[in-house]
Amino acid sequence: MKATEKKAFALALGVGYGLATPAFADLVVLRNGDQLEGNVTGQTIAMVNFVGDDGRVQMLPKSSISTIFYFSRKDKDKQEAKLTVLKKEEEKKEREEKLKKKREEERERREKELKEKQEKERREALEKKKEAEEAREKEKEERERREALEEEKDRENLDERQREQDMERRRQEALRLERTEGLVRLWSGQEIHARIIEQNGEVFTLETTAGLMDFDRSEIEEMEIVTTESGAEKKRILQPAQLEAVVSPEHPADSMRLSGGDTINYKSVAYDGYNAEVDSDYGQIRLRPEDASYGYSETPSSGLELNVGQYGFVMLRTGQKVSGDLMLRSKHEWVLATDHGQIHLSSDEIIFARSTERPASWSMSNLMFWR
Repeated sequence: MKATEKKAFALALGVGYGLATPAFADLVVLRNGDQLEGNVTGQTIAMVNFVGDDGRVQMLPKSSISTIFYFSRKDKDKQEAKLTVLKKEEEKKEREEKLKKKREEERERREKELKEKQEKERREALEKKKEAEEAREKEKEERERREALEEEKDRENLDERQREQDMERRRQEALRLERTEGLVRLWSGQEIHARIIEQNGEVFTLETTAGLMDFDRSEIEEMEIVTTESGAEKKRILQPAQLEAVVSPEHPADSMRLSGGDTINYKSVAYDGYNAEVDSDYGQIRLRPEDASYGYSETPSSGLELNVGQYGFVMLRTGQKVSGDLMLRSKHEWVLATDHGQIHLSSDEIIFARSTERPASWSMSNLMFWR
């Protein structure tokens, strides 16, 4: 006998599951599925007064109640209606249990399919990896076989092998040199067109438009270079671990050529992201990117007809006239050796400059010239 039939039979006999309960009590169905039998004695806007068949009085919030069924304790038709309601509630609960079980089975089925799919993908990945390793091994064996044939051929003709080795060395050197110049991208977001001319441990010395600058490998994000393949230019990206360095014979490690045409010796260079602070024999000099030798014209600017190594004078906007030997000239800073010592001038301060004859009293022994 089903639970619903047992309950209906018990109600027909006037028995409330162990309680002497009248068969025609009111029925309150809560939202959590619980069912209360007894009497609804009154209600307010928010609450329902309920007296259970066990005599317990409860104040039920209306928000917790799903349905209230009112029955007369002497009406048999209402009794049957109540039994029908109980039966429907039981059937609803069974349907919910079946739906819950079906959803659980569906979830387990999807999990099983997902695991099978992942396992299949794992096996396929392992197979592809094995195939790739076999292909690499085969390629390695083929390469070793070709190298063995080439070595045997080289032994037959030593002169030919030497020529081939020289050509290969030159090709590799050319490829290596291609990797020393390009667009350097820093982690700070800056991009600098430069050539790596020297490496000291993890520090690279870059030849840029602002002079020579030192960067640690960790400061460099990547370097974009242009290589030549089959006669066509192609861009490539090098990671910091792939960077190469060569020493430029035109720019020794301790000198820098400026846009004014002269070369200065320096002790150290610091880069602040735009300008270069150069510690030279003439003190601290602040150089900008335009001060580099790239694109330099030997023709002096109009009104500034005084070149490095010449004696002359400059007229300042303050009205002063300064005479001496021009030791350094860049787009933003001039250095004159006067009888009172070296004077650093900003190019913005200078109205015009002229070369003149050196006075007889001028002492040449106290001057230093740039090479």
